[in-house]
Amino acid sequence: MNQEQTDVDIVNVIEQHDGRLPLGTVLHHGTYRIIKVLAQGGFGITYLAENKGNRQKVVIKEYYKKEWHKRDSTTSYVSKNVVTTNIEGKFRKKFKKEAHTIMRLNHPNIVKVFDFFEENGTLYYSMEFIDGCSLSDFVKKNGSVSENKCISFIRVIAETLGYIHSQNELHLDITPRNIMMTKDGMIKLIDFGVSKHYTEDGEQSTTTPVAHSDGYAPKEQYLSEGIIKFSPATDVYALAATMYFMLTAT
Repeated sequence: MNQEQTDVDIVNVIEQHDGRLPLGTVLHHGTYRIIKVLAQGGFGITYLAENKGNRQKVVIKEYYKKEWHKRDSTTSYVSKNVVTTNIEGKFRKKFKKEAHTIMRLNHPNIVKVFDFFEENGTLYYSMEFIDGCSLSDFVKKNGSVSENKCISFIRVIAETLGYIHSQNELHLDITPRNIMMTKDGMIKLIDFGVSKHYTEDGEQSTTTPVAHSDGYAPKEQYLSEGIIKFSPATDVYALAATMYFMLTAT
């Protein structure tokens, strides 16, 4: 056994302990192969993968919460804690809604979702791989952005939000970490995990509590009832806070 294979085996042992899929795992009827883990958050694991058909890199998000879920190391099947079945079901629906929300939105500055599928007793969706960095990381590395560049940048995001709002959708988590910059200068808005859809009358279509990002969310997002009525001003406030971050690096 060579050193490279040994390293992969060691990584797989560590990642299986955290409930992560082993490297090399194939998903969706042989379509995708897991290359590495990119991140693991409260309700999901994000992987870098390869589309075996066209050899393009994609990102795959898996619904998995360590406190509620347990993965079988042999079959990769995910079982859930019986005690949390009811609330787990709500977040499972929320994960599915996130995928379908992005799939429904068709805009060059919004990350694309390719597939949504169920496998291993849990949910997945694949989306485009963005070769670049978040606005948050860019500013932390390079410092504040010039006024002209900032205005140009904000205009693109504002136009993207205008499209989202025209679909009766609120993003509700506009922050520097959810705005990606590709190496060729393209801007991509990501993470619709807390977004909400509203009816034509401006009423929320779900009653799921609205989360918030400290420092970027307006006061109404901190209220227990969340955003009851459709209001683009909520996302505009967060965009203004993002602009402040760009100009001051704080």
